[in-house]
Amino acid sequence: MLKLQRYPGNPILIPKEGNQWEEKGTFNASVAKLGSAFHIVYRAVSSQNVSVVGHATGDDFINFSNHGILIEPDSEFDKFGCEDPRVTKLGDFYYIFYTGLSNKPLTPDGIKLCLAKTRDFKTLEKYPVTTFNSKAMSLFPEKINGKYVAILTVSTDRPPIPAKIALAFFEKEEDIYSEEYWNRWFDRQDEFTLPLLRDPSDQVELGAAPVKTDVGWVVIYSYIKNYFSENKVFGVEAALLDLNTPLKIIGRSQQSILTPEKDYELFGEVPNIVFPSGSLLDDGKLWIYYGAADSVVCLAWCEKDMLVKDLILTKR
Repeated sequence: MLKLQRYPGNPILIPKEGNQWEEKGTFNASVAKLGSAFHIVYRAVSSQNVSVVGHATGDDFINFSNHGILIEPDSEFDKFGCEDPRVTKLGDFYYIFYTGLSNKPLTPDGIKLCLAKTRDFKTLEKYPVTTFNSKAMSLFPEKINGKYVAILTVSTDRPPIPAKIALAFFEKEEDIYSEEYWNRWFDRQDEFTLPLLRDPSDQVELGAAPVKTDVGWVVIYSYIKNYFSENKVFGVEAALLDLNTPLKIIGRSQQSILTPEKDYELFGEVPNIVFPSGSLLDDGKLWIYYGAADSVVCLAWCEKDMLVKDLILTKR
């Protein structure tokens, strides 16, 4: 099985002393391009353990500066924290889905998905999205059969129930943040679930937004073995979905393509974690942004065509 290669300059984003809002952690990032500039959004944790969505810019997709807060806890649906953003450009807008924390002490019902919509990474419209416990959501970067399509993770915080990665299809944008839509969807969630879990003692969570290739959509996700034990093993896996019928899996990995090995992955706020959260295609290479030890942002890459070939060959 193909393995991701780490960028030798890792980590590419680290906590900044003097920026109180990101002194403790900067991780789980996603990147998009606007004009000639690259924009990175990421989870930033303050010295008081409050999470916001940070933002920085760069002339390339590796080096970033001009750090600032993009999304902060200022609404009922995210008033205790904003975590793990994933950004997709579709049409004229950038859709940034993130996890909003709405109660304290924290319970599963206070962990739900939210949306920040922007044209310029300056002015935002914010919406609550799901009506149930969920994390890790992203839009596909184009409509499929005339519909908006999203991929998300359901029941992420209800042990011993394992999470599910599933799809949602929307006739119009307003459905994305419609309470009525999500209540109906939740009752039918099994119809939209991707069967990626190999064992009920494991856990899955969406990583990066789907990437279009000539033969299918590449989806990078987190696969955590023994999730409900003290011997969790975090890894990164990949699946290939049919271009026109994305509920159909046409290829997938059977083992991790990245696991914690380096010091910056083994030691940090939460040791032994590699967690994918963003991706970018550049010159035939698929670059994966991942959080390491819930502390820093790192990069790994592979040849896109080699990954697609490997996924098809190893499907079982």
